[in-house]
Amino acid sequence: MYEQQKRLYLLGWLAGWDSSSHVGGRWYYVSLVSVILFLVIGLVFTRFGSIRLCKDTDQPEFSNFSWFSMLFGAGIGIGILFWSVAEPISYFQGNPFIAENQQLWGWARSK
Repeated sequence: MYEQQKRLYLLGWLAGWDSSSHVGGRWYYVSLVSVILFLVIGLVFTRFGSIRLCKDTDQPEFSNFSWFSMLFGAGIGIGILFWSVAEPISYFQGNPFIAENQQLWGWARSK
């Protein structure tokens, strides 16, 4: 029980320190992704990079070009799904005419 409380305290302290830093905690995520990326790239060049996840006699179902095409298509698809919602919302939130109209409505109601 004591160890769990100690870990929770440490995680809470790290989260508070992370969000109160001058960059808003972005350094944590950038460094974490960088470490994972370098770890995965490093694994490719070790003996673990040549391990096959199937039988030695199996051939790939798709060529490299097909795989890159599928990855490209998935990236375009998720971009379309994300921006189809995010772009109109960002336009709505940053619209200067909304605040101006609210002031005019208040002026019109007072007359």
